[in-house]
Amino acid sequence: MRTLLSKARRIVVKVGSSLLTADGTQLDLNYIRQLSAQVAAARLEGKEIVIVSSGAVAAGVQRLGWEKRPILRADIQVAAAVGQMRLSDAYEDAFSRHGLHAGQALLTAEDMAHRTLYLNARTALRRMLDCRVIPVVNENDVIATDAVNFDDNDRLAAQIVNLLEADVLLMLTDIDGLRTDGGKGDVVRQAAAADETLLRYVVPRVGGVGSGGMSTKLQAARVAARSGAHSLIANGRADDCLHRALSGDVGIGTLLVADTPRLSARKQWLASGLRVCGGMVLDAGAVRAVVRDKKSLLPAGVSKVHGDFVRGDSIVLENESGGIVGYALVNYDSAAACRLCGINSRDIAQIIGYVHEEEMAHRDNMSIIE
Repeated sequence: MRTLLSKARRIVVKVGSSLLTADGTQLDLNYIRQLSAQVAAARLEGKEIVIVSSGAVAAGVQRLGWEKRPILRADIQVAAAVGQMRLSDAYEDAFSRHGLHAGQALLTAEDMAHRTLYLNARTALRRMLDCRVIPVVNENDVIATDAVNFDDNDRLAAQIVNLLEADVLLMLTDIDGLRTDGGKGDVVRQAAAADETLLRYVVPRVGGVGSGGMSTKLQAARVAARSGAHSLIANGRADDCLHRALSGDVGIGTLLVADTPRLSARKQWLASGLRVCGGMVLDAGAVRAVVRDKKSLLPAGVSKVHGDFVRGDSIVLENESGGIVGYALVNYDSAAACRLCGINSRDIAQIIGYVHEEEMAHRDNMSIIE
């Protein structure tokens, strides 16, 4: 099963604050440089890496000279604002040594729940990867309305996996993986991500610069598994940890396996037809393109639009006889889609004044009934 990791193309790497701070006293610039070098090497192997980085609040606490992580929300926001500046500079400096740029993306749970913001985040992160920019994602602690805890970044990382349809969630921490016998036994090398009995091995985290722990990592693995991604919990300070993890080294970390392959899981989710808000009628050429040739749906192939939907909603795809061709997440709202029916993709901006995507629906966001 470890060979699954070696075949992964898009990986979300979550880095805990325990790794990013040297003995809890300052930002560990040497570690960030080592990690960035490993990410750069993975890029040369054709991997796409997104980093979800903790450390902003911890770095801010240290720079402000505070003795411990504050409890008051306003103090947490101040620490995050100060620390995020330093953290961003550290990543940009480290990646620039390898001819790469880091791109900051600060998100909240509300952003992930709001459909338009969700889609905008997905588009921006994908474009960063296309431009050889390494996205560095963090919880936007300055404006977040929910309680701000480092364990949120475990959950945020799992949501980024779904957002980008990643293959693997790699959670780097300061321990070797999930251990049996109250954290004192052997490392669990492999288990099903959905196995809730693993919680019996969890030991509550006490102290430290972060507030997350093994429990949140197991929860994150279960969330990632729902979109078909496998998860690995590994010691981020192990020698060459990223390369070893992604090459399928059986001696590193705890592998939590998803029950369903990524593509199948996504297609099943789309095919469920949940909350279908409208539909598009495809001409014969478009039906052949999406069914036989497995292509995206372009505006030129749409002859009619019905229903009231917004960008990102689930719609049904129909042939001209009323038969269901499949389901898709649409790139344009119903008003814009009506105006785009039958036109060439290069004319989208001229017709509606802007371009989200050149397709009405991308192939990755379609489930076709063959």
